[in-house]
Amino acid sequence: TLSGRSPFSRLIYPVPEAAGLGALEYNLVKWLRVGNCKFAFEGGALSYHWPAALALQDGSLLTAYVYSGTATEIRAVRTPPQSAPGSEVTVTDQPDLDWSSIVNSGPALVQLPAGRILCLYITRVNSVFRMNVAASDDNGETWTDGVLEAGGFAHTGDALGLSVAYHQGWLTALIHTTNGAEHYASDDYGASWTQVESTLSIRCPVVIAAPGGGVLLIYSDDTTTHLSLAQKPSPLAPWDLDAEIVLQGISTTPPNAAVDIDNDRAYIAACVAQDGSIYVAYRSSTA
Repeated sequence: TLSGRSPFSRLIYPVPEAAGLGALEYNLVKWLRVGNCKFAFEGGALSYHWPAALALQDGSLLTAYVYSGTATEIRAVRTPPQSAPGSEVTVTDQPDLDWSSIVNSGPALVQLPAGRILCLYITRVNSVFRMNVAASDDNGETWTDGVLEAGGFAHTGDALGLSVAYHQGWLTALIHTTNGAEHYASDDYGASWTQVESTLSIRCPVVIAAPGGGVLLIYSDDTTTHLSLAQKPSPLAPWDLDAEIVLQGISTTPPNAAVDIDNDRAYIAACVAQDGSIYVAYRSSTA
């Protein structure tokens, strides 16, 4: 059940068949199938890891990813509407970037209302993970390191993913670990952070700005194979997991494929469309 005003008018999310993805639209009343798609895996060594994508205000698509070649960098490519991708540019080449089995975490992208783009990424210094922020004021063509080793963010252990959303003057960040997730918030564009929750028993969390304001959390957990959605009442409040909305589960009709939480391979991704619909993609355990 949902208490209070609905944070969205429609929700679209996928229901995968074996080795595939699908999409459903949820209007708080019924489920409607939108479509299916399948993906083919191309083998071979990859030099590009953990990409992030952001639809810019000018209609372009910006992608950023970890590049591991002779050096580890974060790179980005902007693709204008109905055009070929632009040139690859370096976002940052900080020496403490560490792509390994301990740091399987790529960048996160957000765009501020005035147009500035922030690329948030994690470095590891003496076994401690730090938050960093690069910024671009020309739609991703050039970048500067605005924040290095932000205050208030010091994570130990491992890092399996980073998700960040901008909402009403705040950044909300979740770092995904093998033990769950840690929840941080910043009101100065990532220069300093407050840890809101140190241990969340959830898997593969993704945060997005809600169409009507605020921020939403989409995740799975160890006890179910559901996709769930949660809110928080204010930027520094904990997530209200007790009032979660179950989006998908194997017990629904028609039967849906379960989310793959083994080894944290759900790979949940989400975005908000211009009409306020929310799209969610994830890996099925039947794949």
